[in-house]
Amino acid sequence: MPKGFNILALGRAENTDEKFRAYIKENLESFSRKAVIKEDWAGFQAHISYFQHQLDEESSYRNLYQKLENFDKVYGMRGNRLFYLSIAPNFVSVISNHLKNTSIASDPATDRIIIEKPFGHNKASAIELNNLLSQTFQEEQIYRIDHYLGKETVQNILAFRFGNSILNLFGITDISNRCRLPLPKK
Repeated sequence: MPKGFNILALGRAENTDEKFRAYIKENLESFSRKAVIKEDWAGFQAHISYFQHQLDEESSYRNLYQKLENFDKVYGMRGNRLFYLSIAPNFVSVISNHLKNTSIASDPATDRIIIEKPFGHNKASAIELNNLLSQTFQEEQIYRIDHYLGKETVQNILAFRFGNSILNLFGITDISNRCRLPLPKK
């Protein structure tokens, strides 16, 4: 990671930087395929902060804006801002509107938004979300991730595609763009 970065985790629960860092470390030790190296962790964890945030309160976004501005002052430049939303679709509009109203994501060249989970409940709601997001972000700034991409079945399909060069002989190079797996949730 570069020296000039910060990870600011937002949550509704009361927490401290130290407790949140311990939570991250515990999960890395439990779920990472690689061991956590003490020296690497010491440098990395210093860049992680926790910020108690209420996603439906404008004042919380003003406080967030101030926190981000403080980071910018420390580094002497405005940082790239990446907003990773792993939330229910009905909260996307609330957050997008607040980001727009407080100018937190006002730089199209450096600000990005990633939306994970189902993007809407159906086609009509997905179109509505797209329209809403386009009021705050340009299309190049918006990334949509279906949470099934992390599921083992989909990972196996991607491994199959990229592990089999024979597919290239037949011009099958974009299977990941065409593959759709409707899997019911249990």
